[in-house]
Amino acid sequence: FPVTIAFSAYRSGSDQTISNATNTKVQVNTESFDTNNCFDSSTNYRFTPTVAGYYFFVGTGIFGQGSNSVQCYIYKNGSVALVNAVQNQASGSGNVSLSVSGLLYMNGTTDYAEFYVYQSSGGNLTLYAGSYLTYFQGYLSRTA
Repeated sequence: FPVTIAFSAYRSGSDQTISNATNTKVQVNTESFDTNNCFDSSTNYRFTPTVAGYYFFVGTGIFGQGSNSVQCYIYKNGSVALVNAVQNQASGSGNVSLSVSGLLYMNGTTDYAEFYVYQSSGGNLTLYAGSYLTYFQGYLSRTA
């Protein structure tokens, strides 16, 4: 049988404050599932797979009103690896939803992935908590 590794985690409890002009790690602190116990939802908020292969990741977040320019990223080993394709602009009168997705090779030992967001509204913004609002997911697409 093929190895099945997958996780789904989301931001629960309180909303997360995102500072202006700073890449900020999303604290996805609740797991819906984690089939191989590879996601850390309490300290580092990262996925560290134990099987080498190609992993598909999705990160989605909703910013509160007043959003101006927002972006999201998947980081690999502390550096940007995937970026959302469009920099979203909002008029300031509504919420902004954005996501990033793509495939990354992970070595199964030391590589890890994290979900980050960025905003440049001129002040702090709210990233909403909720299982369907702000989440980070991934699965093994193919072993190496």
